[in-house]
Amino acid sequence: MLRTLILFSVGCAVYAQSDQRLEFEVVSVKLSNPDPRGYTVGCKGGPGSDDPTTFRCTNMSFTNLLARAFGVRYDQIQGPDWLRSQMFEISARVPPNTHEDQFRAMLQNMLTDRFKLQAHRETKDATIFALLVAKGGPKFKEHVDSNNPPNDAPQQLTLDQEGYPEVGYAGMACTGGRCAWGGHNAPLSDLLRQVTAQVGRTVLDETGLRGKYDFKLHWMSAAMAQHEDNGITIMQALQDQLGLKLESRKGREDFLVVDHIEKLPTEN
Repeated sequence: MLRTLILFSVGCAVYAQSDQRLEFEVVSVKLSNPDPRGYTVGCKGGPGSDDPTTFRCTNMSFTNLLARAFGVRYDQIQGPDWLRSQMFEISARVPPNTHEDQFRAMLQNMLTDRFKLQAHRETKDATIFALLVAKGGPKFKEHVDSNNPPNDAPQQLTLDQEGYPEVGYAGMACTGGRCAWGGHNAPLSDLLRQVTAQVGRTVLDETGLRGKYDFKLHWMSAAMAQHEDNGITIMQALQDQLGLKLESRKGREDFLVVDHIEKLPTEN
């Protein structure tokens, strides 16, 4: 096992050529009050998006915030159980021309300042997965531009006839153990991130698919799928709905171990 200490003056450490600490221009952090019947989780904006100077998160847990800040998955974060249940609303103004690595340093500094975060990294042996094209080939098509814009996700939680949340052309939502995800004009890396988050392991792309695609995927949580006659796990959904499959491999995983973090942020 390798243990590496993380210095949380990351903005200064990574960009030693500048004396300026990397920070959001303005940031607001407050507790969420999610609807127990089901709610949308996610972030919009920031580097690489259509709105690079605005970053907003809804119902984001500590684990998801740490994952975005340190470039790891939420299941690679080890710490108190409440890291997964304590959720926040975040609104931040990002300086123009901010790159992704600078943005992560800003998130790290915000977590350090507002939550007194202290953590370190560890590397361990682990099972990982490879994503492959299943027999019969992919069941989704490459994106084709259209003059008719697709419908966005509904503003309020709505369900389809089978009880899965409607997510529009791009988005992700879960309710009652049923989840749905949509990708529009998206590279396979977008799907890979979603699958990685669901299976809790590193997933390597070995499909050879390099275009941009339109995806629709729905599945049940593992616990719910066990008790349903027609239960659909994420692995089954990948094969049945998208023509892809997962194979297990041996590899190594990096973990972020939280040594200390406050439950509530300092005042905005």
